[in-house]
Amino acid sequence: IYTAEIIYHLFDSFTKRVADVKAKKKEEARKKALWPCVFKIVDERSDRCSQICIVEGAREELFEADRRHSDTAAPAYWISSSEGACVCRCVFNKKDPYILGIDVLEGTLRLGTPVVIPDAKWTGDAKTQNPAGEVLEFGQVMSIEKDKKPIESATRLSGSVAIRIEQKRNMKEYTFGRHWTHESMFVTRLNRESIDLLKEHFRDDVPKEDWKLVVKIKKLLAIP
Repeated sequence: IYTAEIIYHLFDSFTKRVADVKAKKKEEARKKALWPCVFKIVDERSDRCSQICIVEGAREELFEADRRHSDTAAPAYWISSSEGACVCRCVFNKKDPYILGIDVLEGTLRLGTPVVIPDAKWTGDAKTQNPAGEVLEFGQVMSIEKDKKPIESATRLSGSVAIRIEQKRNMKEYTFGRHWTHESMFVTRLNRESIDLLKEHFRDDVPKEDWKLVVKIKKLLAIP
């Protein structure tokens, strides 16, 4: 019940109440809302095998975050090529927690984003995108670093960043080289609930191009 001697004050009180309720619901929705994103592992080439490819911050994060996996960790993953050069794959830890150097191709990668690896080829076009037959539930992005500094999110304009992906308890661990490779594409694990939350509470916060990406991922993950 709102009371006021002047009707304009009554209206202002009601308007403020509506805005407060809307802001509270938006903050609650932020915990479940997922932003669309597609990213891949950095692929850098070098003329000298002695050169080490390190995405900013990844080496420090690797040693600080997971010393217990030192047997599976490496500063880089090298493969010889026919030209005598080397291909550097920025996979710094091949087991949970996975530490990767990545480039965002589309959308926005945010902390807490659950990511999957679909087996269907990513075409970047909703009209030609085929649904994935199998989707690997890879884990959740728990840290993002750029220039050795933690950041909340990354886009294509951010350039290469280092990320740490952790799995929840009892999740299946996937082997690098068998279940996933340097060519794997990672996408946000969107679902109907997260898309509806974006529409209801963050419609104006999501860029137009990211809404187009939502449509592409819906097709890829066969979201109704």
